[in-house]
Amino acid sequence: MNKKRWIKLGAAIILIVLLGFAGYKYWQYRQTQNTTVNQDVYIVKTMDLKAKVSATGTIKPVESVEVSSKITARIKEILVKENQMVKAGETIALLIVFNDLIFL
Repeated sequence: MNKKRWIKLGAAIILIVLLGFAGYKYWQYRQTQNTTVNQDVYIVKTMDLKAKVSATGTIKPVESVEVSSKITARIKEILVKENQMVKAGETIALLIVFNDLIFL
């Protein structure tokens, strides 16, 4: 009789553990069901973007080129416009050349 009692007690303990585990899993499931997710909904439409920038400061060029002449002269006529693309060797201005004066 002692053996039957231990079998019944072991079966009862296993049943209690299984019921506790099942109850815990049910509680976890209910917790995930009760949580609500806040979501913001926006209507998206296509439109032009207009931006105006106002600032003070200095503008520094990325690349700087120094242009100089080997002779002393005055500009007679400029043949290109500002920001116009030019090729190497292309004439960009006409000059009036002066004779060099040497003072002794």
